[in-house]
Amino acid sequence: AGRGGQPALIAAFAPQGNAHDQYFFGRRKEMIAGAVAPARIDLENEELVRAHLHSTWLATSGLPLGSGMAEVLDLGDPELPIAADKRAAIEGAAGKRIIEKAIQRGRRIAKRTQDIHKAQWFSQEWLEETLRNAPERFDRAFDNWRSLYRSTCTLRDEARRLIDAPYTAPKDREEAERRETEARREIQLLLNQSRRYSESDFYPYRYLAGEGFLPGYNFPRLPVRVSVPVRGSRQLIDRPRFLGLTEFGPGAQIYHEGRKHRVQHAVLPPEGITEQLDSARLCLVCGYAHARASLEVDLCEHCGAHQDAENSHFPQKLMRQPVMRARPFERISSEEEERVRGGYLTTTHFRFGGRVRRAQVSSEGECLLEVVYAPAANLWRINQGWRRSDDQRGFAVDPRTGRWLSRTAESGEAGLQPDAPQPVTGVMPYVQDTRNLLMIRPRVDQPSEGFLYTLLYALKRAVQVEYQVEEQEIGAELIGRGDHRRLLFWEAAEGGIGVWERLALERKALGQAAKTALQLCHFDAEDSGGGEAGGIAAKCEVACYECLLSYSNQPHHRCIDRMLLSDFLPRLATAETAQEDTRDEEEQHQYLMGLVDPSSTLEREFLAFLYGNGLRLPDRAQNRPAPDIPVQPDFYYDREGRPGVCVFVDGPHHDQPRQREADERLRAGLQNNGYRVIAVRYDRPFPEQVEKYPDVFGEPT
Repeated sequence: AGRGGQPALIAAFAPQGNAHDQYFFGRRKEMIAGAVAPARIDLENEELVRAHLHSTWLATSGLPLGSGMAEVLDLGDPELPIAADKRAAIEGAAGKRIIEKAIQRGRRIAKRTQDIHKAQWFSQEWLEETLRNAPERFDRAFDNWRSLYRSTCTLRDEARRLIDAPYTAPKDREEAERRETEARREIQLLLNQSRRYSESDFYPYRYLAGEGFLPGYNFPRLPVRVSVPVRGSRQLIDRPRFLGLTEFGPGAQIYHEGRKHRVQHAVLPPEGITEQLDSARLCLVCGYAHARASLEVDLCEHCGAHQDAENSHFPQKLMRQPVMRARPFERISSEEEERVRGGYLTTTHFRFGGRVRRAQVSSEGECLLEVVYAPAANLWRINQGWRRSDDQRGFAVDPRTGRWLSRTAESGEAGLQPDAPQPVTGVMPYVQDTRNLLMIRPRVDQPSEGFLYTLLYALKRAVQVEYQVEEQEIGAELIGRGDHRRLLFWEAAEGGIGVWERLALERKALGQAAKTALQLCHFDAEDSGGGEAGGIAAKCEVACYECLLSYSNQPHHRCIDRMLLSDFLPRLATAETAQEDTRDEEEQHQYLMGLVDPSSTLEREFLAFLYGNGLRLPDRAQNRPAPDIPVQPDFYYDREGRPGVCVFVDGPHHDQPRQREADERLRAGLQNNGYRVIAVRYDRPFPEQVEKYPDVFGEPT
């Protein structure tokens, strides 16, 4: 395999903790010989396609961005707007010509990629609107940089003020000089004033890819960052959001270039921390997240559980994980060491975005799995505090400096000046992202945690092998409790991998994954009684690094036992998947149009509005959900395991006193039977009414 036909030596190694490498090291022919599977990109991923259209607009404009932000933004203006010469090139008549040309190019691109047309959100109107909004999104993409730059300048100026003040104590002046030096180094980093400028996170093209404005596959989109001092300068370390939440959490220890650092500060915007805090109601039964208009719900919108103190958690100081600052340290107290060893208590939650697809996996008439595929769902990860801590949930932060406080400082015993503002307690950093989800519920009576964790990692490993994806490209964990305990899988790779839709909708995909899982768990080898795998199986009692164990699932090693699947996997290997609803979005739209009242133009307009804006379409129309209540909603949305959502589209005649009284009586009857009722009126704009119910209609595209 050398150049010019010369021989070459290929060296390969397999790390002990990497199950992916171990698998292929034991199957050398699969590693070297044969065709390499082409890279998969989920072209139904709206954010990915939007980023590619933005790149089309930027290429069409010919706008040079230079090597640093000083060439893009006007740093002399406190608002840090786009520089005047750049604005002139993309605004006015010239900007309109660029947009029209980019739209033509975008249409040609879309015509060559037919998979995009299958997406619920895609239309020619969406393509045009995306490109017309590109200049505005280009400007907004620099907002995170602006916030970092302003915060660092404020830190520098505050330190300078203390240095120049005649009354500053020598120790405080020394500390202020250190902070000023760090701030100046961070400003140099933000302005990309380095020799290797093209490799910096703040090289404009790379920065825009990191912010999701441009496509970027070799580094994370919207990463979590920490700033660390390195040999007289500062460096930013990036991590994907779900990983960085804990790796760069408050008080976390970071080992970088031979030194230990501790995360001590959050970079807060000049306007303070209050505007950064969010709230959510989290269902502890199924893991569903209620936000915005759904905060005050009595019943979970997904599973129907009462959202009381036992079944829900209501954090009111959620803060999107900010950029962190770390400082070198040599010593750590025994209390802090114990906390760090235990790690953080992190929880995962989800919220459906569009129309979900459901299926059942059965063998010989027996249902083995219930499957839910949720494209473009919203996935949340929340850091709720240290596991080994007696404190209340969350963390305490100094609202003036952004410093994360220890328990003693929080109680006022140390670390804060007497005149300092009170710390903000109960702060929980979180991250969220739009991902394709796959949720699986085994139809097994009272499955043990060992069975569920073993099945989780068996299917995850099988997908890795079957579809040739890396371990870090797939996220998996258990979520919910009781009857709502499920296996949750998500696509962690940038751009998606398009696997979950195949597993949920193809008839034999999950069965084939189960066959691969059988081989991975040595069961085929044990049955055949020979070969290399037979020797491995003889040594593997419950699990090993050749089958299910890996470095990433070490916390659950005590639960994993391949023998728990010895009866279930063979049955699953012969099973087939049957969809509960096989209509796609276009077919569902046509189906509903055939059901609406022909005399009601308002119903048709509302349905066209939902479809045209990529919102979730109803499951049914003109049905009678409660046999004992003589009322027929115009549209109906199913809710898993409980009464659904009844949508009434009310025209002018519903304002008549007699009709209004009948509506109130009948709809109250539906509500008393557990149904949710939404009335859409004729005299108010549809967008204004729909945006109040994102849990029902989804988010507009």
